[in-house]
Amino acid sequence: MPCAGCTESVNAPCATLLALLLLACALSCHPRVPHSVTLTWQAPELAKGMTVVGYNVYRKPSDGGKYQKIATGIHQPSYEDHHVQSGKTYIYAVTTVDGFGRESALSEVARSTIPSP
Repeated sequence: MPCAGCTESVNAPCATLLALLLLACALSCHPRVPHSVTLTWQAPELAKGMTVVGYNVYRKPSDGGKYQKIATGIHQPSYEDHHVQSGKTYIYAVTTVDGFGRESALSEVARSTIPSP
């Protein structure tokens, strides 16, 4: 029997014109298959002379706490988070980094609930 594929998606626009698309791909065919969350987004439209040199990805648990930077210097508009736990809900946000090293404000958030085994 084939595994179930991606089960949920959320589309949220960003404060920095970055569109964040969250696709929670959690395979549930076998209890030993680890869960992961795949984030993809659209590059922002920039003012003339500005360049995005990378993205930073942040995550926090839905039950509170502060955002933790989980990835830096991402060059493509996507990231896969393999460090998630079954039964937990996570909130993600992305920032852009320009050629001068300045980081934007956090994007709008995307939420993903990881299925329990």
